[in-house]
Amino acid sequence: MISRRIVSILSLFAFLFATAAPALGGSPLPVAVSIMPQKYFVERIAGDAVRVTVMIPQGGDPHSYEPTASLMAGVSKAALYFSIGLPFEEQWLPRFAAFAPQMRLVSPPAELLAQPHAEPVDIPGLGREARHSGHASEGGPEHHHADPHIWLSPPAMATVTAIMRDALIEALPDKRREFTANAEALLADINALEQRISALFASLPPKQRSFLTFHHAWGNYAAAFGLREASVEYQGKEPGPRGMAGLIKFARERNIKALVISSGTNRSSAEAIARNIGGVVVEADLTAENWPDNLWKISSSLAAAMR
Repeated sequence: MISRRIVSILSLFAFLFATAAPALGGSPLPVAVSIMPQKYFVERIAGDAVRVTVMIPQGGDPHSYEPTASLMAGVSKAALYFSIGLPFEEQWLPRFAAFAPQMRLVSPPAELLAQPHAEPVDIPGLGREARHSGHASEGGPEHHHADPHIWLSPPAMATVTAIMRDALIEALPDKRREFTANAEALLADINALEQRISALFASLPPKQRSFLTFHHAWGNYAAAFGLREASVEYQGKEPGPRGMAGLIKFARERNIKALVISSGTNRSSAEAIARNIGGVVVEADLTAENWPDNLWKISSSLAAAMR
């Protein structure tokens, strides 16, 4: 059942659309995106030619997302919406589109979003809530579950950059030369970042390429750099004593020294595990706006922790 708050927001959205058309002519093109890193990409390509509304602010939780009135006002005027494949979009994008028929939805290709990156792993005390993801194991290919966090993978974001470029050129054809040049520069930067990060992990032996997480978000990243994410999803709760013991045993057996947590996560369980495995907790902001600096910072900390 749709909550009263959602009904009120949608009613406001309908009013906003009826009273405000998207800006055209010399005004910046209104564009909407789901998360802050996408804003970085759109603005690298289009610069001042666009005005970007971000639906989930930095540090926001897409799992409990409800848009504010000001965000609805922004998306009601949008000519383009760039989705990224997060679960909240399945619920909200059809509603946005219904009230803003002028808005064109631009999504990553299905095959990119469907890239499989995790398989269940048994850990005592946690059952098969854990997932091990990344490149194929020594024992052969793996059967994985999809990870929607494609913006953590430079190769995936190179594909997204080309899609954004084409959509922006179609919306503002007189900017073709500028947007094309900007996109080429961005693609060069993405490639350079990928090479720099790959160099960080190049000397790690095969048995030292796993890291532990509490939230399955790093499968695309792991696949891009030949790593393995051992991710524990436990119904949004911290593991109990038996689960902690199982995690510690799991990490020791696989020589895992790094535990990645999202910014704002309670560090107590992570630090307890790190102490018991002689490892390091790496805190990562998944949705920082400055995508290259943030990914480099995370990668540098993770590479140091895995040695």
